[in-house]
Amino acid sequence: MAVRVALVGCGRISRVHLNSLLALRDPSLVISTAVDPNVAAAQQTRQLLPAPQECKVYGSVEEAGDDSYDAAVIMVPHHLHVEIAREVLSKGKHVLLEKPLATSIEGCRELLALVQSTDRVFMVAENSPHWPEVAHAVNLIKEEVIGDPYYAQANYWEAVGHSDFNNGDVAEWRFDPSQVGGGVVMDGAIHWMRPLRLFLGDISKVVSTMAYPWESVKGESLADALIQFKNGRTGLLHCHTNIIPMEKIPFFQIFGTKGEITIHGSFDGGLSVHTAGRTVSVNPGGYFGAFKPQMASFVSAIKKGKRISPSDSGSVLEAFKDVLVANAIYRSAKSGAWEAVDNNDTV
Repeated sequence: MAVRVALVGCGRISRVHLNSLLALRDPSLVISTAVDPNVAAAQQTRQLLPAPQECKVYGSVEEAGDDSYDAAVIMVPHHLHVEIAREVLSKGKHVLLEKPLATSIEGCRELLALVQSTDRVFMVAENSPHWPEVAHAVNLIKEEVIGDPYYAQANYWEAVGHSDFNNGDVAEWRFDPSQVGGGVVMDGAIHWMRPLRLFLGDISKVVSTMAYPWESVKGESLADALIQFKNGRTGLLHCHTNIIPMEKIPFFQIFGTKGEITIHGSFDGGLSVHTAGRTVSVNPGGYFGAFKPQMASFVSAIKKGKRISPSDSGSVLEAFKDVLVANAIYRSAKSGAWEAVDNNDTV
């Protein structure tokens, strides 16, 4: 079964998804279409394809028409997610939509309703469940290697002047709260919320603070949230976008009654398990190792004609829960009080 894929949005993240498609080495996959209002960006994406693949370039989904692709990987600015996903679904295409699901609860509800009314595969590209370090930590917790986990600390940070996140690669829209849906919380830290839920369970409420130390970052560039989980466990989410180089700190620390799991603060990977008198360190594959299995899951669902189930890591329902957590963090920063994460919104 041949699957023609459209890359909708040809910015920085499109290179990562393109590489994951090519890494599958599946001759039945054809990258047939590149779409971006900046046609030059779409043309640059086409040039990354190995010969003899052909790929047509368009300035919009409407211009691409109905017959140039079967599935779309949508990688547009956040505020366009609902609009573009709605348009692509209306053409009967399969969708892999970059996170977050939407910038508003209303947008999430609309996409949830659309997905429930279609037989197309609709998957949200929340790659963190496929992140090798996260998956390994989840397995270690299930195996009770650190006993009963009672607390997790998550540090989402980006040093946009750092060598592994060059300032020139940051699109201007990412500094605009109206397009991002906020600042660092909605932009990148939402990737860290899913692992916290995988480690400790669903979140019941949060209390948070925010700050705006950098004039160039219009949304919040610093936020902290104390988290209460439904099962009584607690956690802390620290989010920080810094425009200068900064010391790398662990991405995650999960504390249990018999030890600790640390996911190192490097996109290149690394994880350590600390138990009584012993430390074991491994490198399961690194952050970018998440994208190939994520893409494989999407392609497999299309070929099998299998819709993404509500409990699947790429489901709209799970992505909706992440947005609800982010929304509660924003509400708490304004109210100065604990705010509930109402998962009834997803019903």
